[in-house]
Amino acid sequence: RHPERVLSLAVITATDRLTPEMREGVATGRRLCRETLAGADGGRIFDFIAPATFSPGWLHANQAIVAERRRQVGTLPMAWFAALDRLLAAVEDLEIAPLLARVVCPALILGGGDDRTFPAEHSAALQAAIAGAELEIVAGGAHGLVLERAAEVAEILGRFLAARGQPVSPGSTVSP
Repeated sequence: RHPERVLSLAVITATDRLTPEMREGVATGRRLCRETLAGADGGRIFDFIAPATFSPGWLHANQAIVAERRRQVGTLPMAWFAALDRLLAAVEDLEIAPLLARVVCPALILGGGDDRTFPAEHSAALQAAIAGAELEIVAGGAHGLVLERAAEVAEILGRFLAARGQPVSPGSTVSP
């Protein structure tokens, strides 16, 4: 609505559309939310999401964190699972490809080379649909790229912003 308000855009591990397989995943997520609302273990939603979000290596190396996060998700209030069910319902028919040509600011599309949720070809499709967009695929990166490779993502984002004269966090060592 107001493209003049946006100086730049970073799109990280995203897609322009859902494939039939992704729609199945959304349906499974919604089912797990509704089962949790009916009394099932809420940690099952984390069990479902984690393998599609994080690389096998990260999951293995961070077993204690994963177990604690599963426990935390299992104790979330029922309102959280109801809201997640509504959020998933809202993306069931996701199709933003026709809107992407309206993006007029500098854009960086950042994807993970091993993203099982939104594979790299989805990042490439986003880049192709946004005029002048830059594409960066992090080799070995999963959907949880921001968590697994935080320093690398910050460096890439910092370079992107610095190249446009946009502020980078205080104390940053990023240079264009």
